[in-house]
Amino acid sequence: MPIVKLPGSGRDGLVGPSVAQEPFTWTKTADEILKSLADYLTKVTPPAIKNQQET
Repeated sequence: MPIVKLPGSGRDGLVGPSVAQEPFTWTKTADEILKSLADYLTKVTPPAIKNQQET
């Protein structure tokens, strides 16, 4: 099966038009982002399993 390059694929599609674009503006503080990440990781991380027996 031959490989076909689709129109507009590749780097041309990623770069876009060469017009001045506005810089990205953060909407949250670093503390808010880190708290959100910590909350998410708490939800998706399974609880630790004890590998040692209690004595």
